Amino acid sequence: MTQFQKAATIIALALFFAGAVGMEIWQSSGKPRPSSSQPPTQIAAANNEHETNPKTIEERQQTSEEALAYYTKWLMFFTAVLAVATAGLGYVTTRQLHLARAEYISTHRPRIVLRDVYLIADTIHYTLVNLGGTPATIIQSCISDEFVEDGMRWKPLWPAAFEGPTTRLTFSGGESRDLQHPLTSGVGFAIRFPDSLRIGIENRPGVTGKVYFIGALIYEDSLGMKRRSIFRRRWNPDSLTFVRLTPEQERDHEYAD
Repeated sequence: MTQFQKAATIIALALFFAGAVGMEIWQSSGKPRPSSSQPPTQIAAANNEHETNPKTIEERQQTSEEALAYYTKWLMFFTAVLAVATAGLGYVTTRQLHLARAEYISTHRPRIVLRDVYLIADTIHYTLVNLGGTPATIIQSCISDEFVEDGMRWKPLWPAAFEGPTTRLTFSGGESRDLQHPLTSGVGFAIRFPDSLRIGIENRPGVTGKVYFIGALIYEDSLGMKRRSIFRRRWNPDSLTFVRLTPEQERDHEYAD
């Protein structure tokens, strides 16, 4: 039996007992019922005495008052039981709604990913989309670009690895947003003049490397559950666009929890 059924059973029992007690008191508060074995003349005389005798009338009033007081006490008791059962039913209903909402969010949880990214002049245009069916709010993020020399390790991708303010963005289920990121001066120079980096300066050898557009997002759903989304795209000078990494590289550098 579920909690909802238990609460409904308590309410039904409270009403049943209250009705039973009320009927019993109402029947006991009336005038006495004569025996069916008495002759009609004795019954009529008893009724006449019951209606005209002051002592009998006073006893009837006293009996009615006692019955009313007795019924009032039971009514208060069952009213309290009904109030407790109603409060319990309200709690159970609220709890069930909360659990149903949590289950729905868990089944249709948000998932923010990078959809499109391309370069126009000195600005990277990109699109973030929530692939889930429930809202999500980005509470911490880092969107950046970097030039990584060949043979160097990539910078770790999590928001704490970068400094700077975070703009909170809320995505509805299935919503996408077009955003922009201006290129830093060094990365912009590396994209426009890739051959110049190979020229040594002041006894320093030339460098070779690749340009990346990177991002790390921390977002939470309506229940406060935090999740992370990571992406890294490489600049391809041949196609003049940002492309995905190899499947092996994407395992650690492009995913959404």
